Amino acid sequence: MDVASCYLGPHFPEWVQTQSNISHLGLSGAGISGQVPEWLWDFSPRLQYLNVSHNQISGKVPDLSSKLSHFPIIDISFNNFSGLLPLFHPTSAILQLSRNMLRGSISSICSINYTNLTLLDLSYNQFSGPLPSCWTSMSRLSILNLANNHLSGEIPQSLGQSNCLFLSLQLQSNNLMGELPSSLRNCKHLTMLDVGGNQLTGNIPAWIGANLGMLKLLSLRDNEFYGTIPPQICHLTQIQIFDLSRNNISGRIPQCFNNFTFLVQQDISTPNMIPQTEFIVIHCENAFVYWKGQEKEYNKTLRLLKLIDLSSNRLVGNIPKQFSMLRGLISLNLSRNHLTGNIDSEIGQMNVLESLDLSRNQLSGEIPVGLAELSFLSVLDLSFNNLSGNIPSGTQLQGFNASVYAGNDGLCGPPLAACLPLDGPSSATGIKFDTDFYISTVLGFVVGFWGFIVSLVLNNSWRKTYFDFWNKIWDWTTSTTNARRLRCEGFIIKWQR
Repeated sequence: MDVASCYLGPHFPEWVQTQSNISHLGLSGAGISGQVPEWLWDFSPRLQYLNVSHNQISGKVPDLSSKLSHFPIIDISFNNFSGLLPLFHPTSAILQLSRNMLRGSISSICSINYTNLTLLDLSYNQFSGPLPSCWTSMSRLSILNLANNHLSGEIPQSLGQSNCLFLSLQLQSNNLMGELPSSLRNCKHLTMLDVGGNQLTGNIPAWIGANLGMLKLLSLRDNEFYGTIPPQICHLTQIQIFDLSRNNISGRIPQCFNNFTFLVQQDISTPNMIPQTEFIVIHCENAFVYWKGQEKEYNKTLRLLKLIDLSSNRLVGNIPKQFSMLRGLISLNLSRNHLTGNIDSEIGQMNVLESLDLSRNQLSGEIPVGLAELSFLSVLDLSFNNLSGNIPSGTQLQGFNASVYAGNDGLCGPPLAACLPLDGPSSATGIKFDTDFYISTVLGFVVGFWGFIVSLVLNNSWRKTYFDFWNKIWDWTTSTTNARRLRCEGFIIKWQR
């Protein structure tokens, strides 16, 4: 019986107690609140599936390890259940307990031999203490999600047993420390590995690329990893989300990211992150991704996201040209590093790019014209680099706030201040011609003047001729002036008479 999304609340429907022969009970999203009734856990010996998720049910889950209703599949996620981690029947296959208020240690899970357990989700609770070391007994476990708790200590080697069947391992947002256990190299079927938001340290293991070739999501963000990015990482041909941000990673970016086949392809019809089987429901496929400046949760649309984030590290050197070959990439964040050189002129080939952050590096040169051709680009940050020149014309680039170009003193043009008007090469040539003309004129005058003076001083005949010439000019000027004066006086006397 499945009445999911049908409003049955606010109290738990009592009539369910009379359905003693049902094997399937789905009350997800039924608007139920208040205390969970005790009879729920033992009202039908045939019950194989119990789903009361997405309600507001409170109370504690009792010890179910010896109940007649052994619930191979139980989902109580997205409620207000409290107390310690309960014990479940050894035949349990799927245990969805996420997003409640469960607390305490999870070591009690070792007291039951869960040989059939396929999925265990304890995320978004208040569990604390170290991770137990009994994972080898859960030989069929393929999905483990312990994210967003207060778990501490090191990740045990037992998580990567020799016959590891993990498809998804999510340990993010805890207080885990130490290095990634080398035993995880045995988990060759892993498609999701998320250990972000911990205190993990050490080099990025080369075996991630060499052994985990099925990975589609790799997140090591917000830890204390150091060293360089191993070139073996480029063997992750199926990677879609690659996040190494906020670590202490140094060195150059490997020039082989074009081996990320899924990021080269523009086709967005990619398969699910986790292969869907009869035991795995779609909402197990979820992850928090730092996207467009904000941390967002993705579940059903996670498979559509294609992202690389190497921000907030100590990477140096040029941005590899191979990035421009990732034509299926939707988001690229290389901000807050020490990258130098120019932005690749072929960046316009990244046709579906929606978010680009290259801020706070030491990039130089001009913004390539191809950047204006990215019609889907909605988030851009090039601030605080050494870029110069005119911002290429294009509706996308002029439409961004001026702050995305801040800290580049050589940049000009909308939305920044207008560039200084220039008429091109002919104008520059004209300015140079005018300057040369004035300099030549002054020099010619000076040379000619002093050459004339020196000639007068050194040559007697020139000097006599020169002064005779000026004497004659003086005599002519004087006689002419006197004659005019006498005529004027005669005219005045005649007028007075």
